[in-house]
Amino acid sequence: MSREYADPNCPDCRGEGFIYGASMLDGGHSCHCMMDALKLQNMDKVWPSLAASKEIPNLRKKPPLGDLVKHSIWVTAKEAVFRAHLKAVAYTQSTMWDARVFTDLDLLDAWLKTAKAQGHKIYDSEVDNHEGRFVAMDVSELVESFGLVILKLGVKQAPNKETHSVILEALAVRRHLGLPTWIVDQPDQRIDDMSHRGYSELLEGLLSHWPHLGLSGPNVVQIAGSVPHKEPKLVSDLSADDILDVPEKAAGEIDDALSDLDDKKAPANEEEGDEEFEDDEEEENEDEGDGEVDPMIAALQANEERAAQKERYKPRSKKKSTWGRKK
Repeated sequence: MSREYADPNCPDCRGEGFIYGASMLDGGHSCHCMMDALKLQNMDKVWPSLAASKEIPNLRKKPPLGDLVKHSIWVTAKEAVFRAHLKAVAYTQSTMWDARVFTDLDLLDAWLKTAKAQGHKIYDSEVDNHEGRFVAMDVSELVESFGLVILKLGVKQAPNKETHSVILEALAVRRHLGLPTWIVDQPDQRIDDMSHRGYSELLEGLLSHWPHLGLSGPNVVQIAGSVPHKEPKLVSDLSADDILDVPEKAAGEIDDALSDLDDKKAPANEEEGDEEFEDDEEEENEDEGDGEVDPMIAALQANEERAAQKERYKPRSKKKSTWGRKK
């Protein structure tokens, strides 16, 4: 590896690619002429074939997304353009940058492995054909170990009603650990479009408080975020505070939305369900005296009320009358 990629005319390592220490205890280190080769090698760990992706000229000198690797953002871009931007970012990171790109298909694969291990019979042809790429028995194991996780949506095309829940679970795990996540979709398959396989009102509401950036060639524009704009603006024309600043109210709404995932489970029996609804009513009465209700919470409460109303008006089976019959 060292000699193959080292600069044969390098005055420091003389083409060896490695500079040995003064003693065995000192060891040594890779030469500076090897840095690009080592970073290219690590890129294929971040995203297979990323090292071979086409580059945008001069983008790696100062990649627009380079300052956002420690923040959660939502990116809309064509795959080739996003690859070029991510490759430029990878050149600015260390040779052991621990970012990973996963798809919505990867998330469903990990979730189905847990379900299958519990004995559930679930069939998904896309996931069955996808097995063997990586080892992860659940969503948490898949996404929790990396400094930056990039979730590329739009790969899962076959319908699966749990797709949006699995995406939300991955985001909840990352947020619980205080780690950044990038959500990446495409201009013709935006996650806030109701026809998207991973769409949900809860996910749309959560992402509405994230900085939303669009990539077009070397340019990055702010589509939406904590600071609304009438027209998209180039990131180069905005300060970091404009892009990343999230109001305290929005942060609270995100926390409430993610914590609400655990409350969506159906009651085990009728008595437990009644207790849950009684608790919800008490909480609502307490919240009424606090002033204005947050839009996110109001939307969640409306969804719960609609579900309860549907359940209330479900047709029930009629019992046959025994009136007048002889015993």
